[in-house]
Amino acid sequence: MGIDVESVMRGSRRALLRRRLIGGGGALASIVVIVAAVVLVVSMVSAGGDDVGPGDHSKDKSRLDPNSTYTWENEDNGKANKVTTAYSRALWAYLTEHFPGVKAFVQNESGHMVPVASRQAEHVFLMRTTENLYKGVDDTELMEHPDKYKPIATRTVLDMFENYGKGGDAHWSTCCGTLVKFPGAKHKNGFEIQVMPRGSYTKRTHDALDLASCNGSSIGQERTTCHAEDATGPHGEDVQNITKTAKDDVDGTLHTFAYSTVMYRKDGSAVLISLSSDTDPGANAERALSFKDMIGVASALPKGDITS
Repeated sequence: MGIDVESVMRGSRRALLRRRLIGGGGALASIVVIVAAVVLVVSMVSAGGDDVGPGDHSKDKSRLDPNSTYTWENEDNGKANKVTTAYSRALWAYLTEHFPGVKAFVQNESGHMVPVASRQAEHVFLMRTTENLYKGVDDTELMEHPDKYKPIATRTVLDMFENYGKGGDAHWSTCCGTLVKFPGAKHKNGFEIQVMPRGSYTKRTHDALDLASCNGSSIGQERTTCHAEDATGPHGEDVQNITKTAKDDVDGTLHTFAYSTVMYRKDGSAVLISLSSDTDPGANAERALSFKDMIGVASALPKGDITS
């Protein structure tokens, strides 16, 4: 039987992204989360297949079990449209204007990371994709046995994809996040942007649906902690700036492995921007962007329904 090289590359590429960026953002953080009981929010599909309408909290019926673990897993099924193209162009127009010389790094067919200093939106871009919430299973088990488990909820988000290999179409792109070197930075850093539709998340509930929380989460044998500080966006938006730390399971050293900003936009959607260590939670992330910088990036993105 012949080897499907494309499938192998997609699988290894996705594993690399998950390994190097885990904890950096929502889709990347398919970390196991021990949560408090909370309403499973609107704009999701429940385990019974009921489509719960956006913004209607009276239909919140599915609840998370406080004694169970939950994992978000991205299906890596990106689809582009006019909305996602507008987001990608706006993102790179802002980054290249405000951070001249910014470079994205993508993996080529040989597995080497190569810089992209121009036309970045053709190589690193946002697409619509599906995230599934699983109960009682961790991300490693999901990767090894993807057909064994059924999600209890599903949401459509925008996430960051990158072309690799031949490039040029969705078959040769993968989620989630990329490596970026910002001007003045010493190192490449993991970088991801997600856009969540209205009703697909909660705020300040400290559980698997809270974009600013990793309360009670674990990555391998390392314990992670999220410290969130409230801030305000340029147009009065509710903002949370998050510092993520993990204690090394070998020497106990505390590492700040990721910084994130969540902007809750006035149309009910949310933008999550994450900057993380290039390796894993055992290394410190470089402050290549300040929280003010990340708020600026979030503010530059278009508005409008991302689910249509």
